Amino acid sequence: MYADPSGLDVTIKYFPPFPPGHIGIAVNSNDTVGLYPRKSSDAVNICSPVPGIVALDRIRQKPKDFKDASVVRIRTTREQDARIAERLAQAQANRNQTYNWCYNQCSSFVLDTLRTAGVPTPSGDYVYPDNLFKALDQFYIDNKLKY
Repeated sequence: MYADPSGLDVTIKYFPPFPPGHIGIAVNSNDTVGLYPRKSSDAVNICSPVPGIVALDRIRQKPKDFKDASVVRIRTTREQDARIAERLAQAQANRNQTYNWCYNQCSSFVLDTLRTAGVPTPSGDYVYPDNLFKALDQFYIDNKLKY
């Protein structure tokens, strides 16, 4: 349903159920990944660093959240796709990730991945996934780069 036959796109998916939610990224796929804390703890809520993991959203999110997910598709070049694919593979293989709600969470992971690949993004840093998703959606509508 969402596949790009030319294989040149990035998928950004926002999962509610409530703000802030979660945001994930995929390249040439609908199977997004995101940065998560390895396990829930009070330390996450007070912005203490905890062990993190880049995991498939389909495993970490609830099935009902997929039904309510929102998607932005971003056109990219083959070179950008390759950089994003490499970054995602490295992040998933890295078992020493750190998660911190205040500065290193799913939103920063998505933004850093896009920026590392040279994909245009709205200026600013976005901690809340719902705010980042809205900003990306509007940015790509305004610049006519969205499918």
